Amino acid sequence: MKFIGGRVALVFSACALALAGCSSGSTPATFALPREAAPSEVAQSVLHASSYVRLMADTVSVNNVGGFALTSTTFTNNGIIPKIMIGGPPQSCGGGNRSPALFWSHPPAGTKSFALVVFDETANFGHWGIYNLRPNANRLPEDVKPGTIAGLWMQADNDLILSGILDQGYAGPCPPPGLTHHYMFTIYALDTMLSLPSNPGLVPPTIESLLYHMTGHVIGRASISGFLAEK
Repeated sequence: MKFIGGRVALVFSACALALAGCSSGSTPATFALPREAAPSEVAQSVLHASSYVRLMADTVSVNNVGGFALTSTTFTNNGIIPKIMIGGPPQSCGGGNRSPALFWSHPPAGTKSFALVVFDETANFGHWGIYNLRPNANRLPEDVKPGTIAGLWMQADNDLILSGILDQGYAGPCPPPGLTHHYMFTIYALDTMLSLPSNPGLVPPTIESLLYHMTGHVIGRASISGFLAEK
């Protein structure tokens, strides 16, 4: 996400929270918040860091379990996010704002549903959340819109809500100038269908609610990632 105006930096060390893939030489991520951020927005960012890092740390043992894998034909794993996926309106990065085509295979036995989360690990920002994909699902086409996929029960409100914008579905990467941002695309195999409460006045639930309610139900996960830096 791109914030207009001054920013303050909030720094977390994901490695200190035992997130998979960190090493002793890793650099702590800097999470950019607007200088005028309300206390509730700061609290939400801290809550996101806690929920996301805890979920990823708690599920290290089931990462790629049994060959569970995620791939894309829209971008290369560990490569640069293409312009077609970058955020467009209401963000200001001038991209196509199209979600990537995603494919997953070899889910673990006992999978009752899938959930997908796209998360900017640098800015601590949820770009996309989908849950209750049927257990026989194995792909998402490019440019998914709410209500267009058979068996897709719900997409969560993404984190544009932190700027007062209610936006259900995919919000393409749109980082502020400076840091190179790391975007993690993770498919989770769950042992249940989720029932998420909606927030007062907000339909559907938020990505934060999705992260929280997946805890304890993940029996497999697979990820790919991309990078983007605005000059």
